[in-house]
Amino acid sequence: MQQPYTPKDCQNGNIDLVLEVVDSDKQIVALKELRLILDLDLKTCKYIIDNAPIVILKNISEEQVQYLQKKFNYIGVNVSFKNNFNG
Repeated sequence: MQQPYTPKDCQNGNIDLVLEVVDSDKQIVALKELRLILDLDLKTCKYIIDNAPIVILKNISEEQVQYLQKKFNYIGVNVSFKNNFNG
């Protein structure tokens, strides 16, 4: 079972951003947003969307968690956050 992240984990940058499955009607918007947020080429963004769920960012901070969650929720793309804290 996935452990929820805690504010302490976020401060230490121990959260991974996971892009969940993207609905077909949201793929173009998701591609554009991924290219802007992650500064990736179109082919890589298409690969990410086609292979979701997939970790797209590792070890992000609490501020990044809040910002990215708002961004992706706004465009209707589901993301989740996975605690990668091992100690």
